Amino acid sequence: MLSDAEPLQSAIVPGPPGDDIELFVGEARLDGEPLGAVRVWVSMRRGLKIRWKAAAPHRQIVRLDRTTLTFEHPSLGTVDLPVDINHSDGWGTSPGSDLGPLADISRVTCHWVNLPLILPADGLQSGGASWSGRWEAEASGWCMTIDSRRDHAEVTKQANELDEQFMVTHVGELRQTDGSTFDAGRASDVLFGWQLALSFALGRWVAPAVPTGFDREGHEVWQQWAPWRCDNLRGYESWWDTHTGDDLRSFVSSFLGAYLNADRHDEIRLAAIHVIVANHAGTTAEGKVMLAQAGLEYLSWIRLVLSGRMTRTEYKSLDTADRLRTLLSEASVSAAVPDDLPGLFDLATERQLDGPGAATWVRNRLVHPKDPGEPYRIEGLVWQTAQLLLEYSELLLLHDLGYTGRFIRRYPPGRWAHSSEPVPWALD
Repeated sequence: MLSDAEPLQSAIVPGPPGDDIELFVGEARLDGEPLGAVRVWVSMRRGLKIRWKAAAPHRQIVRLDRTTLTFEHPSLGTVDLPVDINHSDGWGTSPGSDLGPLADISRVTCHWVNLPLILPADGLQSGGASWSGRWEAEASGWCMTIDSRRDHAEVTKQANELDEQFMVTHVGELRQTDGSTFDAGRASDVLFGWQLALSFALGRWVAPAVPTGFDREGHEVWQQWAPWRCDNLRGYESWWDTHTGDDLRSFVSSFLGAYLNADRHDEIRLAAIHVIVANHAGTTAEGKVMLAQAGLEYLSWIRLVLSGRMTRTEYKSLDTADRLRTLLSEASVSAAVPDDLPGLFDLATERQLDGPGAATWVRNRLVHPKDPGEPYRIEGLVWQTAQLLLEYSELLLLHDLGYTGRFIRRYPPGRWAHSSEPVPWALD
């Protein structure tokens, strides 16, 4: 029996929920002029943003625009960081930058923000404590190891009590499976692929913050500072059950294989982003319907026209509902309206429509209304339509990727959090 492994090490020690990530503290110059001591950090309040502040500026700053903050990084040498000046006292934000040489990277560590526990997990041990916290996956010659922090359950509870929405939950390490080196551009692209895969699985953006590259000798040679896209920790539906880590491994492998394929890169990226953005907690039910429908139209055009299966004329002869029915049928996804969506079910029964027909009816009434109040006379109709379209979107992309694991339905509200079931095509 193998003993528990030591967790991945990182220069950044995960703090309590909402705690800033320190990037630099020391002397700096602004636009070539001495500014004194400066602090640069990742703010973990209301999203991940790079912020900077002079401790006691030597002078009032007249120009309030983008300029350059220059300082000596302890590992990476002289750094020129683009910054926006938001106040004459010397503070503001930064769009971020790549720091250090951009080649000969052997491995990259990152700091995952807002990941849940992925179970089952392998054992970790540190300081006399043991916990199940390591999850690994390989895809297209790349391996990602993700170690949860020992106190993940405690800080998640603390975040709920404090109403904090952002925290470092895991440390990750990316490397090539054959041990070869790579450059920063490739690292950034592959990391975004991992971010996109995990975000699609969770239905919300999670972030691999402050990726740091090391050479074969273990020296820090690259770091990326950026305003990483990340959503709140709570308030999202997702198709993936966090207790099925093996299913996540299978999904990520397929997703990254398609994402890193030059012929499919843009298609997979945009299809996944449509779903993640449509599922955003701040998006209205109407917006969710529009975005999900647009994503499904995008998929149907690729599957039916760009694949050569239909001519443009044949495609345009089908209405939106017929195109969606075709895709659902091929994935063995039922076109019936679930009775767990009572408002949509009543509409479909009254008008003798199936799921694609009912969802298209609602979308058309939102975009081209004859009576603007019509979609709202059935309680919950627009929200339920959004949930059905989002589930269609998730299942069709999963089918396209060849995923055969389990998924969680989006309805009814209040269902058990781990009520997963096999994807429909796995039952054929």
